[in-house]
Amino acid sequence: MHIRPATPSDFSSTASISVPCFWNDELYDYTNPWRERYPDHFRASFLRRHKLRFVTPGYVFHVAVTDAGDQGHEGEGVVVGFAVWERRGTSEAARGWRRDGNIVLERTLLAAQESYLSLLRADQSLHPARLAHFLAEAKSDFASIPEMWKMQNLAVHPDFQRRGVASMLLDWGKRQAEREGCPIGLESSELARPLYLRNGFRRFGYMHIRDFPIPEVPIFLWEPRGAEGRWGMKGDVGV
Repeated sequence: MHIRPATPSDFSSTASISVPCFWNDELYDYTNPWRERYPDHFRASFLRRHKLRFVTPGYVFHVAVTDAGDQGHEGEGVVVGFAVWERRGTSEAARGWRRDGNIVLERTLLAAQESYLSLLRADQSLHPARLAHFLAEAKSDFASIPEMWKMQNLAVHPDFQRRGVASMLLDWGKRQAEREGCPIGLESSELARPLYLRNGFRRFGYMHIRDFPIPEVPIFLWEPRGAEGRWGMKGDVGV
C-alpha cells in the first residue's frame, strides 16, 4: 500500500468510497437526511466536492493505493482510501500551499456548476439549510489557531479498514505539520474517535450545532513534538 497525490481519474473511486464510509455518520444524518431515497445524489455530491477541492488553492488531496501483493490489487493499483487536507493561515508556509497555478478557469466552472445545482435543489438527498448552518459553525471551529492543517475528509473503503491505511494517510499531515511547526485540527464522528486518539489527537473543544444528532461535536487537535500546549491544550484534555 502506498500514498500518492490524487489525480482527476481517482474521483470516481473516492466518491464511491465515501458512500459506505459516511452513510452512518451523524454529520450526514444531519445534512443529507434523504440519502436512502436518493443514494445516487448522495454519491454525486462527493464527486462534485472532490473535483472542486482538487482545484482549490490550499487543499491537498491524497489517495491510498494498493501495491502488487495486496489483497484486491489490480493493474496499476486500486484506490482504497483518501484524505483531503486544508492549509489555513497567512504565513509563508501557508501561502506556499495556495499558489493558483493554471486552474482558475476550471475552478470557476466547477463553482458555477455547484451554485447552479444548488439553486435547482438538484441534490435531493441534501437539507440545504442544515448544510449552510453546519458550514457557518465550522468556519470558527479553530478560531484561536490561525495557522494549522485542517483534516477535511478521511475515508478508507470498509474492506481495507483496520489495516493501518487511515494512519498512513494521517502520517503525511503529521509530518508536514511537524516541518511547519503548526497543529492539525479536525471534527470527528463518534466512529472515528478511537482512530484519532490512537494517532495522538486530543480533544480540544466542542462545536454546538442546532438540531444535530448529538448535542456536542468534539473537535480534536494534534500538536508537533516539542510544541505541546502551545495552542491551549492543557492537562488531561482528550481523555
